[in-house]
Amino acid sequence: MTHLSETAHTEQLGVAEVTRVCAKARMAFRPTTVYDIGIDGFIEVSEDGNATGIIGGVQIKTGDSFVSEEGKRFRFISDQEHFAYWARCSIPIIGIVFSPEFERAVWFDITTLATDKRIVEGPYSITFDYNEKTAFNPQTLHQLI
Repeated sequence: MTHLSETAHTEQLGVAEVTRVCAKARMAFRPTTVYDIGIDGFIEVSEDGNATGIIGGVQIKTGDSFVSEEGKRFRFISDQEHFAYWARCSIPIIGIVFSPEFERAVWFDITTLATDKRIVEGPYSITFDYNEKTAFNPQTLHQLI
């Protein structure tokens, strides 16, 4: 019998959360369905129901292994190659870490964090506290893109 892994379901929860937040913010989220290599999808900003052509890439990390037991600290883990990739991207890239247990997510600016120093020396794990500025929700989405 074929098997659908628990990881596959967990990943879909993160994609669903980004889709939900974008829909509430009246923005378009386009998940990457082919060649998911460092970017899980794209968000396009809309204004008054009109597409603007302003687009940002999104890397989603989903799972409670990325979150402290009390749901206040979120950790984004990657590697040198991905940070180098994101630094070369011609569009802004944001990271989103989603906790299915706490049903909350944080966002951060990967483009700003993908510095030459980080690429060479690390760290490749970044920790953020959940607060009103880092919470990924419709209000902060309008501010970050």
